[in-house]
Amino acid sequence: MSEVQESGYGPNPGEERYALRAFRRLYRRLDEQDDAMEERLSSKHEVGEALSGERAIDYPIWHEPLLRQWCKKQRLQMVALPSTRHRIGYNGIKSLQQLERKTGHPVSSLFLLIPLPMVEPRKPVNRGILLARLNDGRFAELARWGKPLHPLRKLWMWPLRSFAHCAAFIGTLSFACAFVFLPEKVILGPYDSNSFMLRVVFFFYLLLAFGGISILYGFSKVKAFNEDLWKSPETLPTKTRSTPSE
Repeated sequence: MSEVQESGYGPNPGEERYALRAFRRLYRRLDEQDDAMEERLSSKHEVGEALSGERAIDYPIWHEPLLRQWCKKQRLQMVALPSTRHRIGYNGIKSLQQLERKTGHPVSSLFLLIPLPMVEPRKPVNRGILLARLNDGRFAELARWGKPLHPLRKLWMWPLRSFAHCAAFIGTLSFACAFVFLPEKVILGPYDSNSFMLRVVFFFYLLLAFGGISILYGFSKVKAFNEDLWKSPETLPTKTRSTPSE
C-alpha cells in the first residue's frame, strides 16, 4: 500500500470527497422523488391521465370479469388510489416512476389489489399488486411486492365468498360432525339400538351452535364477504367516492 501511495497512484482525498458528495446528492434526489410519489398516492386528489393500451403492451393485462372472479375466490380487495390508509410497496413506486418517465405525464386510474385476511380486514397488508385502468376498461399489472398467495388460500376463503357459501359450510361441518366423525359407541346408550335420531338431534344442535358462533363472532371480525369487497366504497375512484359530511 505504501508503495502504491509513493508511486502517485493512490486515492486522492479531494476526489473521494467529491464522489461522496455527488453520491449523497443523487441519493437525496431519488429519496425526494420517492417521497413525492408516496405523498401523491396518499393525497385526496387524483392527478394525471389514464394509461392507453399502447403504453401498457409490456405489462400483463387483466380483464375486469376475470379480475372480479379472482378477487372473489382469493378474498382480494381493490382499493382506488390515492388512498390515505393503504400504501404501495417500493417496487410499485419504482415501476410507476419508470412508467411515467416513459409516458411523459402522471398516470391516473390506479388501483391497489391487496389480499385481506380471514379476520381483522382493517389490519395493514404488506403485499399487493399495483394496477392501472386502461382507456378500454382493462387493467395493466404494473408491479407486485410481498409474499405470493398461499396455494391453499382459495380453499380457506371458500366459506367467505358469500352468505350462501358460509351457510353451506356450516351445514356441511355440522353434518360431518354428527354423522361421520362421531363414533357409534359414543352416542349410543346401554339400551339404545339405533343412533339415527340422536344424530339428527345432535346435528341441529351443532347447526345452531356453529351458526350462533358465526353470527356473534365471525361476522363482527370478517366484516364483509368476498363478493361484497368488489362493491366496497374504497374500490370507487376518488372523484366518485362519497365523502361523509362533517
